[in-house]
Amino acid sequence: MPFWGAFTSDLDQSVGPRAVLSYRSARRIKESSAPVEALSPHTIFILDDDDVVRDSLKVLLETRNFVVVDFDSGSELLDHLATADCLVLDLHMPEMTGAELIGKLRGRGDKTPAILITGRPDKVAQAEAQALGVPLLEKPVSPKLLLDAINAALRRH
Repeated sequence: MPFWGAFTSDLDQSVGPRAVLSYRSARRIKESSAPVEALSPHTIFILDDDDVVRDSLKVLLETRNFVVVDFDSGSELLDHLATADCLVLDLHMPEMTGAELIGKLRGRGDKTPAILITGRPDKVAQAEAQALGVPLLEKPVSPKLLLDAINAALRRH
């Protein structure tokens, strides 16, 4: 079965060291991960300025029957937020960081569950996530850890 060429099971050296998924590993995740306890699909918003990461996460979540909307800027995401059930946000973004976006949302009283992802999980990033009360996952993101974090966020919300 054909699949998008940007996805491999190992690091794709043509675009640098990035986490990318193969069709086969995405199917294995679909068959093995604990499902969200809901009958209707949930909408997950992904924010990342890296196209490869955004596309990989989108494919992974779509194989789990999530509705996925992806964004490359925080301001664009803010304009469409009403329909999101969970946010997966890159911590380090050029215009507005994932932590700043969560801060703006919480300031408005929006309690949409969020998960931060970063390729630089230093103590500052960990402190930001902890202060916001959201999980912080390191890139390359483990598909199982991401799915578990989303499932937990949706169950709590």
